[in-house]
Amino acid sequence: MTKGANKYSHLEIASSILLIILLTLSIAAVFYIITMPKQGEKFTEFYILGPGWMAYDYPTSVVVGNRSMVIVGITNHEYTKINYTMQMVFENYTFFSKNITLEHNQTWKQPMTYVIYQPGVQQKLEFLLFKEKNFSAPYRDLYFWANVSQER
Repeated sequence: MTKGANKYSHLEIASSILLIILLTLSIAAVFYIITMPKQGEKFTEFYILGPGWMAYDYPTSVVVGNRSMVIVGITNHEYTKINYTMQMVFENYTFFSKNITLEHNQTWKQPMTYVIYQPGVQQKLEFLLFKEKNFSAPYRDLYFWANVSQER
């Protein structure tokens, strides 16, 4: 080896620099993973409950002109504030509409009363949920069939 010659080859120096860069990037990636919260699945809960606040016992047999009730619930798990529109539809006729704004993880739950004036068997009562004023198709939908009889 000649006097003043470098002890390390260019390949060894480049390898060392690359190793330092990769180690720095690895530490930064671990720090990012630890400090940034993970975002779970985005979804909205939309449900109806019977009058006893249970997920059954819907008023499927009602009398024309009598009040019936269900509880409608919406919970936002979308990780942002969402503007919803909830509609109640009976046999393709929208008879109720309400705008509801919910923050992430906020729940709206309300008893909803309605009166049906048209007798018939297996009539469809729908609950439609629209998101951010997009009325092209419901974001979520629920329904049950009601038998509506004349007064007894």
